[in-house]
Amino acid sequence: MDAYLLNLINRMSQNESVTSSEDSVSWNAYREAEALTDIIYFPMLKEFILEHMKPKERQFRRSAYFILSRLLKVELIEEYVVFYLEQLKVECDKCILSSMLDSIADDIAIPAHISI
Repeated sequence: MDAYLLNLINRMSQNESVTSSEDSVSWNAYREAEALTDIIYFPMLKEFILEHMKPKERQFRRSAYFILSRLLKVELIEEYVVFYLEQLKVECDKCILSSMLDSIADDIAIPAHISI
């Protein structure tokens, strides 16, 4: 388990009361996540998502899906594209689903031969 990745997801998942988004730990963590390019995180993200499927862990999943979608934009690895798409069938939280669909529309170029 990668301590950095887990720490990043936890920072992204924080709820805070701040006057400016730039003062927010989660806002800064999201900017940090946007800059990730290391695809070694794919297996860990998949594991984290599958281990945190309880309804109360939705913010954790949302953060992990965000990182996964950003990394899929960097490198499209079919196994993780399929996993991401299959999670659309399992995920129950409407906000997470909306965010995932936005990522597919905006960031992830799904190859035509992949269908779920």
